[in-house]
Amino acid sequence: MTQKTICSTRKQAYEVLNLIMREGAYSNLALKAALKNTEHNHAARITALVYCTVEHCSYADYLIAHYAKGRIHGSVRIVLQMGIAEMLFMNTPDHVVCSESVELIRSIGKGGLSGYVNGVLRSIARGKNSGSLPELPSESAKKLHVLYGVPEFMAHEYIGEYGFDFTDEMLASRVHNFTVRAQYPFTTEQLCTELDRLGIEYHRGKYVKDALVITKSGELSISGSALFNEGKIAIQSESAMLCCLACGAESGMKILDACSAPGGKTACLASLMKNNGHIVAEEFHPHRVKLTEATLKRLGVSIAECICADAAEFNPEFENAFDVVLVDAPCSGMGGGTKPDAYLNRTENNVCELASLQQKILEACCRCVKSGGRLVYSTCTVSKRENADTVQSFLMNHTEFTAVSPFGCVDSNKLRQNEDIRRRSADGMLQLFPNLDGMDGFFIAAAVKSGAEMRNAKS
Repeated sequence: MTQKTICSTRKQAYEVLNLIMREGAYSNLALKAALKNTEHNHAARITALVYCTVEHCSYADYLIAHYAKGRIHGSVRIVLQMGIAEMLFMNTPDHVVCSESVELIRSIGKGGLSGYVNGVLRSIARGKNSGSLPELPSESAKKLHVLYGVPEFMAHEYIGEYGFDFTDEMLASRVHNFTVRAQYPFTTEQLCTELDRLGIEYHRGKYVKDALVITKSGELSISGSALFNEGKIAIQSESAMLCCLACGAESGMKILDACSAPGGKTACLASLMKNNGHIVAEEFHPHRVKLTEATLKRLGVSIAECICADAAEFNPEFENAFDVVLVDAPCSGMGGGTKPDAYLNRTENNVCELASLQQKILEACCRCVKSGGRLVYSTCTVSKRENADTVQSFLMNHTEFTAVSPFGCVDSNKLRQNEDIRRRSADGMLQLFPNLDGMDGFFIAAAVKSGAEMRNAKS
């Protein structure tokens, strides 16, 4: 890269980080919008810098507090966080970080602070090189907060649930899997043949046989490929695929996807159903309904009806109407792995409010399950209060539902490490962890409504 390109790359990364850190944007969406017309190699560099900065911003702030004096403006803090992330975690030479950070602070109209930024970063560089950077806090939760950005209240909760060593290992795990699957009528075998022809390396998922994990070098080739544009391939995490398998979806069923955006699980369910049956894809936000519709249109899903509705409000028209109801509930997203921005600005009140909302959604949606039907609940967090506690509370109040193994209805040919996954979910709940499973923290639970036995309802 030329000097000019390096400056431009940092400026773009700064602009994305400004949206994430100061305006609450989701990192993946902010990057997608910002990099729309950016060359692949520059986009990869910007993406790496943004995620590295978000991932290590708490440690950067810890160092800034030790080396910087006075009140720090938000934009200056972001420049320092970027510089620290590059210097300590991306192996960029100290002198390059310092000089480029000075150029960046000037380019955003704060040239008067260039000496301040340069001085702070050079002090940190000297501390790094002499092995004299500040020691981490001795208190366990504070230490995990500084290292990984997890809020202290959640660190306390995780340590209480899983112990310090496991929590440390879980939070340290970084998942970079880029996983795809074939969309019906395209088959996994056909997809493998095409990937081989294109020279894109991949391997099978850990648990889902139809999940194909693309190597880093092949990621950029997928999104712009004919396979993608023609709707033959869907980009979806393996944990989300497991969730859809737990629904036991078959041709001819009627399914409610209660929190459907951006449409990946709806499309996966339609694929499992071979585009035969009916899916109601419910979403609260109108703009996300449009996003879901666009996803389903690209993937050729013809059996889904997208509606704008609040899943926490019972719809009398849906009473006892569905073979399967999937509640992929709004959650804290604090499952580790690929979502370090989930920790930003998260408070205990947020989690309490989410747990309350999850209960309301289950209360409304359980009435939509027909006799003998299946209710599947999932989140992308490892918080017990949003997962096992929520499900157990629901089951105590709804004796008409019985917990069943989420994968008792799944054909063994669709799963790898079949016995392990069934053993871990024998009580009706499966908690996935990044350090154990190589994927984002994710929770799946299943229950069957009493009444006439339905296909796939048995555990």
